[in-house]
Amino acid sequence: MKVQTAPEEAAGRPVTVREAALADAVEITRLLRRLGLEFPSDPDAPRRIWERLWINNPAWSPGSPIGWVMESEHTPVGFFGTIPMRYRMKDRTLVAAVASSWAVEKPFRSHTDELAQRYFDQPRADMLLVTTAIKPTARIFARYGGVPMPQPTYAEVLFWVLDAAGFLRAALRRKQTHSKLAVAASILAAPAMAAVIGLKRHRAGRRIGVVEPEMIALADVGDDFDELWQRKGGEGRLYASREAADLRWHFGPHAEAGTLTILRCRRGGQLEGYLVMIREEVKSIGLIRAKILDLFVAGDESVVVEGLLSAAIAVARNGNCHVLEAVGFPATVRTQLCRHNPFTRRFSSFPVHYIAHSPQLRAALQVEEAWYTSLYDGDSSLF
Repeated sequence: MKVQTAPEEAAGRPVTVREAALADAVEITRLLRRLGLEFPSDPDAPRRIWERLWINNPAWSPGSPIGWVMESEHTPVGFFGTIPMRYRMKDRTLVAAVASSWAVEKPFRSHTDELAQRYFDQPRADMLLVTTAIKPTARIFARYGGVPMPQPTYAEVLFWVLDAAGFLRAALRRKQTHSKLAVAASILAAPAMAAVIGLKRHRAGRRIGVVEPEMIALADVGDDFDELWQRKGGEGRLYASREAADLRWHFGPHAEAGTLTILRCRRGGQLEGYLVMIREEVKSIGLIRAKILDLFVAGDESVVVEGLLSAAIAVARNGNCHVLEAVGFPATVRTQLCRHNPFTRRFSSFPVHYIAHSPQLRAALQVEEAWYTSLYDGDSSLF
């Protein structure tokens, strides 16, 4: 998270912490913008975003907290947001309080614990979860008993290079190479890179099996998705809720922006799995990437997983994406993704930390096999 503040001192300036309300949306959005978070600039954006995250959220109920605001002289100087999300483990429905949009102006960071305490003391959640933690966030979670999710491979991003020249050009720009030099170097290096990754041999995205995924709109996510969720969601892992209502709520902004792709795979009229990805432009370095947000397949069946990935690679290539990325997923799924020969890179800090309140849930979540985590979890793809 970028933090941009003046080196002003807050000594002698009293602060108060209170629960936030939708009426605070405009002022808090201004605060978050000052601290480097990006929000749409139109006047209605703050209330629209806040209503989506809470009022229209299938997991939210009246009286549930939105977050907590720290004020000094009636001006917001800090905010800790919390977004409820439904989870399921076996036959038990759980509520996770997702940490989101945490920011405190630099002169007031000595009061951070006063703000954090409210989040960690909230009584309604079964677990507290952050999926986009930077090092300061991880330290705060650790201070209150939080631990990293026990899946080390979540820190390792899988990616497939689909346009070698475009990818190299973006990589060189990221290293602050002059743009003309980056273009020239990418043209020279692209054939060698293409040979290394097997693009000329079509190893990435090759068809495996006989399934033929189809592309659908978000409005077509309906009863068959609910049926798949009932079949798979009752397994022993911890799953974020994937009822049709949750999916439509979660992915709605991406559909409105025209960046969403949903691929589903049916067999004998029954939905066997789906894949959701978005197209994202990193304008600062000229990179166009596709990101897999969710991949959900009955029994983690290999022919369906690999068929959906092959289709996703084809869609991303047709959309002129330079790279396709996947984050998370358990070993049963990652092993199948790795058959398509991805590169890997690592996050600078481990992003997923949690606190489980009940002893039973705490014990169950200590093993890697209990988790099914992707960019669908937490707030990783809500914005």
